[in-house]
Amino acid sequence: MCTGCEALAHGDAQKNPSLVGQPEVLRRGNTTTTAPFVRCCLPMPPPRSKPAPFAIEYLDHAAACAWVRRHHTGYLRRVARCPRNRKHRTFADAASFCAHLLDWAPEERRELSKKLRALVAACWSWRTLLVRGPAWTFILANDDLEGGMPHTIHTAIVLPRWLVRTLLFETSDPAAKRTAYETVLHERIHVMQKADPATFRRLYATWGWKPVAPGGLVDRALDT
Repeated sequence: MCTGCEALAHGDAQKNPSLVGQPEVLRRGNTTTTAPFVRCCLPMPPPRSKPAPFAIEYLDHAAACAWVRRHHTGYLRRVARCPRNRKHRTFADAASFCAHLLDWAPEERRELSKKLRALVAACWSWRTLLVRGPAWTFILANDDLEGGMPHTIHTAIVLPRWLVRTLLFETSDPAAKRTAYETVLHERIHVMQKADPATFRRLYATWGWKPVAPGGLVDRALDT
C-alpha cells in the first residue's frame, strides 16, 4: 500500500487527502461491498510539484437541465420504476428533477473558485491527480433534491445550497468547514473514477476486489 493515504471522509484533507469512492459493486471472496474505500495505492506525484491550471465551470439552470437530460435520464427512469423511490424522492422524471436546480450567483462562483484553487494547492501530494481529467463542473441545487446530499451526474458535481453556504459563508466551525471541503474532494474522486475507470480497476485489483457481473445487485439496489 502507498503511504500518506487515508479516507477523505475521515482524514485531514490538507494533510492526507486520499481516494475514496464506490463506482461499482465489488466482490472479494464471499464479501460484497459498496462502501467507500479507505486507502489507495495510485502513483503519487512528486512532492511540492505545482498543480497544473484547471478549469472550473458553473452550469446555470438552463445548462444544468440540458446536462440532466443528456446524462441522467436513464437513471431517473430506473428510479421511477420503484414505488419506494417514487414515495421518498422529490422527483419522478427529468422535468421534476430540474425543478430543484438553481442559478449560481456571481459571488458564489467567484468565491468558490478561489477556495477550490486554494484547496487543490493545499493537497500537495494529490493535487496533480485532482486537476487531471474533466473540468471541475458544478450544478447548484436546493436542499430538497436527493435529501440534500451532494452527488455526481456524469462528470458534474451537484452541490446543495446548504453545502455551498457552509463552504463560503455561514459557519466559523473549522470541523464543519473541513468536512465540507472533504465532501467536495470526495465527489471529485467520483468524477475521476468515471473519467478513468481503467486506472481504478487496476487499483481495486491490487486490493483483491473483482467487479460483479453487470445487472443483479446494482439493478436490485435501485429497486429497494
